[in-house]
Order: sequence, then structure tokens, then C-alpha cells
Amino acid sequence: MNVSETLQILQALKACGASHFKSQDFEISIRLPASIEQLPAPASVVAPAQAQPLSQPTENKEATEKLQSLIKTLSLPPEQLVDVIFPSGAGG
Repeated sequence: MNVSETLQILQALKACGASHFKSQDFEISIRLPASIEQLPAPASVVAPAQAQPLSQPTENKEATEKLQSLIKTLSLPPEQLVDVIFPSGAGG
């Protein structure tokens, strides 16, 4: 999951009223009044002579599709979101 996808998920979760997000890599408490913004990249500490070119990140198409589906689902109106999460006839 790249930064852009993470921010989209956090924004969708915030819009749904979520106050917490946890992944394998990090855990975030979402303050509802605050906005989510992408911070600028930190300045490089490595000297230019020692810097190695970064390889292009490989895209995991399956993960990207799942994330897009999750973002689309979380963007649904609350009534439809409840129907998607708790389908009728699922029993429980």
C-alpha cells in the first residue's frame, strides 16, 4: 500500500466516523476534527556520493484492486454501507 492509497483509506474511514486505523506496519488514531494531509518528504541525510538510486516500487495489482474496492465501499452512504457489511439473510 503506497502513501496515496493509505491517505485515501484514512480519509474514507474518517468520513465514516472511524477513530482508529491499524495495519501490519503502523497504527493511527484519527482525530475527527483534524484533516489528513500528506506531509512533505524529509530531506535526505545520505551524502550524494553515497546515495544509491532507488528502485521503482512494484505495484501489487491485486492489493490495489482490493484497496480501491474498500475505498469505494467506505464511500457509500451509511444505509448502503450497513447493508454491505451486514447483508440480510447472513444469519448470526
